[in-house]
Amino acid sequence: MRALVALGLRFALSGGRLRSAAVVVGNAVAAALLLAAAALPAALHPAGDVVDPVERTNTAAVLAFSLVPAVVLVLTAARTSGAAHDRRAAALRLLGLTRTRTVVVAAVENGVLGLAGSLVGLALFLVMAPVVDAAVAAGPEWFAATFAATPAAAALVVVATTGASALVAAGSTARSTRRPLADRAEGTPRVLSPWRLVPAALSVGAFVLVVEESGTAAWLRSDAGVLLLVAGAVVGAVAVAVVTPLLAAWCAGLLVRTRAVPAVLAGRAVQGEPAATGRLVSGVGVAVYLVLAALAVLAAYESTPQYRYALQTIRQGPQPVVVGHEWDGRGGRVAPVSDTELAALAAVPGVQAVVPRYTAEVEGWCSPQAPCAAEVFVGTCDDLAQLMVAEGCHDDRAAVVTVDRYEGTTNGMPPVLPERASESSAQVRFGADGPDVTVPLGEPVVQDSAATQERWVYQSSVTVFVPRSVAERAGVGPSSALVVADGGLAVQRALADAAPPGLVVQPYPLHDYDAVQRVRVVVTTLSAIVIGAGLLSLAMVAVDRAVERRRAVARHVAVGVPPRVLRTAQLLQTLLPLVVAVALAAALGSLMVRAYAALSGWPPLADSTQLGLVAAATLAGAVLVSLTTVPVVRARVTADLLRRE
Repeated sequence: MRALVALGLRFALSGGRLRSAAVVVGNAVAAALLLAAAALPAALHPAGDVVDPVERTNTAAVLAFSLVPAVVLVLTAARTSGAAHDRRAAALRLLGLTRTRTVVVAAVENGVLGLAGSLVGLALFLVMAPVVDAAVAAGPEWFAATFAATPAAAALVVVATTGASALVAAGSTARSTRRPLADRAEGTPRVLSPWRLVPAALSVGAFVLVVEESGTAAWLRSDAGVLLLVAGAVVGAVAVAVVTPLLAAWCAGLLVRTRAVPAVLAGRAVQGEPAATGRLVSGVGVAVYLVLAALAVLAAYESTPQYRYALQTIRQGPQPVVVGHEWDGRGGRVAPVSDTELAALAAVPGVQAVVPRYTAEVEGWCSPQAPCAAEVFVGTCDDLAQLMVAEGCHDDRAAVVTVDRYEGTTNGMPPVLPERASESSAQVRFGADGPDVTVPLGEPVVQDSAATQERWVYQSSVTVFVPRSVAERAGVGPSSALVVADGGLAVQRALADAAPPGLVVQPYPLHDYDAVQRVRVVVTTLSAIVIGAGLLSLAMVAVDRAVERRRAVARHVAVGVPPRVLRTAQLLQTLLPLVVAVALAAALGSLMVRAYAALSGWPPLADSTQLGLVAAATLAGAVLVSLTTVPVVRARVTADLLRRE
């Protein structure tokens, strides 16, 4: 065993600076991501705190999102120079080493490099964690405790990353030493089975079933539907990595048929090692897939009515601002708002209307044992028009407010009226100890729910309209005012500055807007990490393949192939699987988004713009990375490159 360990160490030290650097860098970034994922729950939810289930779910999603790029990086780094590594393992078998001993040598080689990378990642995390903690404390203040990993978590991450790197090498070596004589040869064809299409078919089947049956099948609206969606998503991620090599090999056949020299060279290179193309672009494809999933979650948050209402408040408007006097401390009574104060509010630039508000309720319609919806609005028909789009309002008679055109809308609902709402009159009380007034009820006022939602996002909850003249005859003044203003924070500040002394300005709270912005920051950060990890894995594998193919390139140069043609072929054999991976990930990702929207009841991505932007941005970054690897293809011929082992 000591000799095997020594041989593995020697291979690790002499396997080439490029391969060693790739394994170390890949494991370092993966370890840093895993340490950050391990530190996040304790920073957000310290021990002993009561955690909201939604927050716990969001945290779990962040952790899962962070694990995938880490796994991709470990797998990519561990298989750097995979073809040469497999041929060397097959050579060891031909020299007499048993299969088990060959696997041990490969595991030691990758394990040592993985350990070095894990320790570098640990050092990187220890340096960056205080910086992240300080930045969050100075800005959004999300962390309730210090952002740091425990010694046990750090040790577990180092061991897990190192072990994963060693296991990947051991597994690939065990597979490649089954037929050592064939695997030792560079020209042995590697034909992929069409069975690789099965994961894609299973994923598509799961998504289509959820999309088509979620509205009618009761079992899909339970935990079974969630499990089916999660299973389809996981299998879809596997399909992106597994199916891409097969589709790329088929597309390579089309390149060969063009008979153009660069296309033929690129196509034959892909056909010669189709499995290597999966390692080349798997990180980028999975990145696109995950980012689309993240965008689906973000779109769900942005589709909530409370966020849309808050967004309307700070952007296009209109926005409601409640203005009233402070409590005077004498039994909870509030001084009425005077006409002079109302006029001062109406004079503020950006104010569309000032609607006086009265405290009133209908007596006898509701009881503590049987609560009902009986919200009373006291004012004029013009005032009511600021709150809803309605027909049938008259300033000389009270009326019950019913609802029309609510079916098929996002936030519409049928009217819920008490049984006594059908009577010919109602007894209205102003305030807790104010006068009682009996008012006759005329024909109902009909609220247009769809039009009201178009202006205010929500349907109005007013169920009884009482003319302002009734309050004036009873000697009752408005307890507060509702200011309907243009959108924006500037109008809110102007109202606060112009409000007469004693008036309190209460804009609509922006908690929902802030919550969605936090989700947006998390999604953007994680998406950047995932895409960065995918591009890093692409760069490592592209450079590794270019170096591996130097012997083939030298032979082509020796027979007279121009260097420009060779570089074009190198770029084509990188771009072909890349385009296939991005297209496959975009297709499966869009299906996953639709299935998620159908199951959750939330709308999917509004259009294909976001899908196209993610695919195009990732593809553009990947093309730039591919272009940087072209100079690695050296056209200089040396005797060593022409020598065949």
